[in-house]
Amino acid sequence: MLAGDLTPVVTAALESQTGCSTATVQDPGNCTITPVINPFTGANYSNYTIPTAVNSVAAAVLVYYPLPNVQGPNYYPLPSVAGPGYNYQTLVPIPSNSDGADVRIDQVLTAKQQVYGRFSWKQVNLQEFNDDTVISPANFFLPNDTASEQNLSLLISYNYTFSPKLLNEFCFGLTHFNENETFPMEGATAISQLGLVLNNGINLAAHPTGQAFPTFNFSDGTIQGIGQGRVGTTISGNTQFTDNLTRIMGRHTLRFGVDVRRELYNAPMFYAPSDEYGDFTFNGSLTNYSFGDFYLGLPQTFFAITSPQINAYSWHWGIYGQDE
Repeated sequence: MLAGDLTPVVTAALESQTGCSTATVQDPGNCTITPVINPFTGANYSNYTIPTAVNSVAAAVLVYYPLPNVQGPNYYPLPSVAGPGYNYQTLVPIPSNSDGADVRIDQVLTAKQQVYGRFSWKQVNLQEFNDDTVISPANFFLPNDTASEQNLSLLISYNYTFSPKLLNEFCFGLTHFNENETFPMEGATAISQLGLVLNNGINLAAHPTGQAFPTFNFSDGTIQGIGQGRVGTTISGNTQFTDNLTRIMGRHTLRFGVDVRRELYNAPMFYAPSDEYGDFTFNGSLTNYSFGDFYLGLPQTFFAITSPQINAYSWHWGIYGQDE
């Protein structure tokens, strides 16, 4: 595509219409061609070409887009066989490896004492296709995330029988999850390299080395979006202990106990894709094509907010008694 020439985009939109998979701008048949509008005059751009130079930020973003390697709907030689609705394909390696261990113990210590224990640990190292923050757009054009995940759980139970009618059981348990994600680009550096000037909602000092990439969404589907939300470390855990005393008195079985828990969650907070480094949406409302709006540097929406690191924890406790 020559600079400013939106013919491939217009063609892709044309071919997406029902029954128009083989239509072209030169021979649209009964299909409808949507013109490229000049948003400053309201007139149509001739030959589907925007004569002005591409916006400097758009030009910097397009550096991350590879050249097409699939011929779109005409990929297959037989006219009766529909081709793919895309013009680029690649294999994305996502290697991973994991290690784990499990330990258990069941031991009668004495006639009155028993101990039971379980411990599980797992370590996973992997690369993830870069839509890991879920709300970020999946795309082929940025490097993968690298993640290191660790899971562990522990349970210990100790029973002591004072007499045939008096028993105490103490339990301690914990679960812990830690995931450290990295992305090989810092959001502040990406903003500088793209030449973005953001003076609303952006506070780079809050996350000066946060790893991310501003998000550019194209809502009409004529071009793949690009972006990466801020990655970081996620920690969640639960620590719990209980103590239960059982007393048999005649026809009654009395139980009394206490349950104490501590919950922990620490993670990056997200509201929208790349929300700390800028989330831009182009919907084609100005030129009829989202790529045309992008070419001119005219997003329809922009969202940015500086999000804190979630650091939440709580204590829960309870006491109980019952008679059976």
